[in-house]
Amino acid sequence: ISESPAADVQIGVTAQDDVTVTDSDTVALGEAGLIEASAQDDVIVTDSATVAVSIAVSAQDDATISDSATLDVSDPGIAVQDDVTITDNATSDVQIDIEAQDDLTITDSASANVQIDIGAQDDITIADSATLDVSDLQVTTSDDLTVTDSNTVTLGAAGVAEINVSDDLTVSDSAIADVSDPQVSAQDDATVTDTAVANVQTDVVAQDDVTVTDTAAANVQIDIVAQDDLTVTDSASADVSD
Repeated sequence: ISESPAADVQIGVTAQDDVTVTDSDTVALGEAGLIEASAQDDVIVTDSATVAVSIAVSAQDDATISDSATLDVSDPGIAVQDDVTITDNATSDVQIDIEAQDDLTITDSASANVQIDIGAQDDITIADSATLDVSDLQVTTSDDLTVTDSNTVTLGAAGVAEINVSDDLTVSDSAIADVSDPQVSAQDDATVTDTAVANVQTDVVAQDDVTVTDTAAANVQIDIVAQDDLTVTDSASADVSD
């Protein structure tokens, strides 16, 4: 489905192989931008200008949402067995509820407002090089939990850190750290690294890997379920809530 000027489209798609929605100008998909697509292999939504998208996608292999300009993606509910990739290189407002068995990657090079629900089995890494405020972090792990802050970090509202680990817990702060109510569940590793200021509200259960990386400003509130890998990468400003 390709729209070159402005388009108001509501899509309900079921396909065995590929679903591609490409817009070169402006497109509003559905009532306030609603895409409901089910596919066994690939679902691709690509927008080069401005798009307001509310997505519910089910796919067995790949689901890719790529936007080069402005993206407002609210309440995408995505279930996949292999890969889910959401890439935004400009401005992104994304509210995501995703279950994946293999890989989930969310990459934003400019500004991102992402609401994520995540669960995986092995590793959880939240790294922020600029501003990060980590609140309501719930951590339980059998191997390692590391919270590293090089500047200032406030974890939670009341400054209460509730952490259960059977092996290692490391909280390293080179400046000021207020860790309140971090609660994280993981089987192998949970790592929260902040080089500046972090505001992250996270509730994560992971089997393999969950990575949330922000190089600029980040407000992350995460609840994610995935079996293998989840990666959220933001190079500029990120507001990742829920």
